[in-house]
Amino acid sequence: MEQTDQVRPLLLVFRRNQIVAARRAKDALDPAAPAAPTRLHRLDTYEQTLVAALVPDVSDPVRRGYERFAELDAILFPLEMVGELHEKDIIETVRISPLDARKGFSGRETADKIAGDALYHSGGFFKRSWRANDILWGRVDGLCQLVESLLTRDRVAELAGSATWRSQLRAALLRAEQRGRW
Repeated sequence: MEQTDQVRPLLLVFRRNQIVAARRAKDALDPAAPAAPTRLHRLDTYEQTLVAALVPDVSDPVRRGYERFAELDAILFPLEMVGELHEKDIIETVRISPLDARKGFSGRETADKIAGDALYHSGGFFKRSWRANDILWGRVDGLCQLVESLLTRDRVAELAGSATWRSQLRAALLRAEQRGRW
């Protein structure tokens, strides 16, 4: 595919966004102009009325951002498409499962942890100790995954090197021990 074939749709989108921005600007300048009888236009008008009612201060940054969105989008969207910038925020997903929890106490095999999987995985309904066991292991495995995803080696090294953090942790542990919660 040639570069001109890739750019042509983007130019069409850019031109369409320019036309939409120009129509909005014209409507704003000429309030007597007849409104387009489309559902999209009515929805757009309703949305603008709702934002004006919820954020009456025109100097509010949220309101200014909303009102400038069409103009900004008309410029940025084609640039993002040409530059292949689709998502800017990195979103990391973490699965919390006994199959993934393999550190510390969670290092056991799943069959050694779960007691309620007897009787076609319904054993937890029949015996309270099996149910309590499965809940406990679920908490341990969940904690394992949360700690592993939140505490990186760099973060642990940073916290361990901080004298302030160590003294706060020491004080919190002493308070907990004195209250008998340890």
